[in-house]
Amino acid sequence: MSVTVRTSLHSRFPRRLDIPVLLAASVGLLIAGLVLPTMHTEKLIFWEDTYSIIDGVIALFRESHFVLGALLFFFSMVFPVIKLVALGLLWFVPVRPETRGTALKWLLILGKWSMLDVFVVAVLIVITQLGGAIEAEARIGIYLFAAAIVGSLIASQSIQHLAKKVDGDAAP
Repeated sequence: MSVTVRTSLHSRFPRRLDIPVLLAASVGLLIAGLVLPTMHTEKLIFWEDTYSIIDGVIALFRESHFVLGALLFFFSMVFPVIKLVALGLLWFVPVRPETRGTALKWLLILGKWSMLDVFVVAVLIVITQLGGAIEAEARIGIYLFAAAIVGSLIASQSIQHLAKKVDGDAAP
């Protein structure tokens, strides 16, 4: 009968300060990326507006685009927060190797969709530039949001790499 040892990755790699720093920076960048303007639009001279991701979600719900609003809310706000919390737990909390492996597998699969918001804003900016009547510019929020997503992807990869080292050592 084999006994599965629960151990935290932090306790196995206490000198790896890069991962907690990366997670904390990603949280800060995510918050800033959600509230700061991501796009500025101008139509002729008469109409201009600046949007953050949170503003976009609220506007979609206000205009009764509930499915789009829910998708943007989940993939732009809820999932990144859950992912960063889960990565923090996987780093600091002792868990069974099987649980850690399953969680990391799902985080990496779902993480591939994390950059979708950045892609959508980029496409909107390109489309509006082609139209001529509307001009759009990317703002700091989209860059901070993208940096948060990249930071979480790097943290995911690093944690997965270290988990394989630890769990490989524990394998019979």
